[in-house]
Formats: sequence, C-alpha cells, structure tokens
Amino acid sequence: MIVSLHYTATGLEAVDRSRIGFTVAKAPPRKKFLPQDGAEGNNPPVARQQANATLAIPPYANNHPGPVAEISFLKEVELVWFRPHAHVRGKTVRYTLVHPDGREETLLYVPNYNFNWQLTYRTSVKIPKDAKMRVQFTYDNSTTNKYNPDPSKWVYYGGQSWEEMGTPNMGFLVDREADVNDVLIER
Repeated sequence: MIVSLHYTATGLEAVDRSRIGFTVAKAPPRKKFLPQDGAEGNNPPVARQQANATLAIPPYANNHPGPVAEISFLKEVELVWFRPHAHVRGKTVRYTLVHPDGREETLLYVPNYNFNWQLTYRTSVKIPKDAKMRVQFTYDNSTTNKYNPDPSKWVYYGGQSWEEMGTPNMGFLVDREADVNDVLIER
C-alpha cells in the first residue's frame, strides 16, 4: 500500500483526517497491482520525473509545452488508472499510447488541468509489450492564470507549489507471477 500526501506549510495548525478501508479476499487475486514507482518502493520499474529535469517555462507564456515523458513497456500490462500531477501553472496534459506498429492513440486528454483537483482517472486498457506512452503537459505562466504567483519569472522544476512539475502517474495490473522489475521504464 502506498499513501502519498502532499502538504505545503500555511503557518496554521491543521489536522489530516484521512481514512482507509479494507476488504479481505478469500484467495489471492490472479493479478497484482503495480504502481509506477515499483512494488513496495523497492526496485522501481520506472525512473520517474526525468522529463522534468529540463522544464523551463518562460515569463508570460500562456501555452508552453513541457518536456515529453516517454515510458517504454517491456511486458504486457493492464493500465488501470492515470493521475497526472502538475502545480499551479499546469494547463493541459495528454497521454498518447504508441503501439508497436507505430499507431498512436490518445488514452487521456485533460484540457483544463486544475491543481486544486488532483483527480485519478480510472480505466482498463491492455498495453502490449514494446508499446510506448508519451505524456505531454502544457503550462500557463501568463497574467490570465489567476493561480500564478508571478508571471514575470522563469519557472523551473521543483517540489513546491510555486515551482512546477509534470508527473505522469499511472497504475497497472500484471499477472501475479510477472517479474515486476521488467515491466516498464521511463526516459
């Protein structure tokens, strides 16, 4: 189980009241869930956020394309959710599956990304071995973005909300016997 909470200090005392519920199965399921960053946080199958290293959003840009993340699938998996993550300048995000034969298919397009709504999009898509996923975020660093703290500054990758990122989170189901270290890689 992975619980990932993202807080920014406000100077005020606050209480988190997160809750988790469990259902216990009588037998192990045929498939197992594999988050993008690996089972139990060990030997992650994806080197995450490498596309963010070159993120640089110019002042006043209102539709700036960020660097493309490309994820290569080394085995067949079932994609079961997307959770794109950017900060206050995030504008759009598109997940494009490139099949081994070169055919492209948009699996998710979020035309109005909103930092205040960190949504998980459920799906069930079989991803063939040797496919690739290209994920492209765009950013609004203009004066028309009401959440933008300072459109006159260059914005680079960082973990705080006033910085920016474009993280293409996904979750997968794999056969219980699959070697989780050989499923996918990101570059």
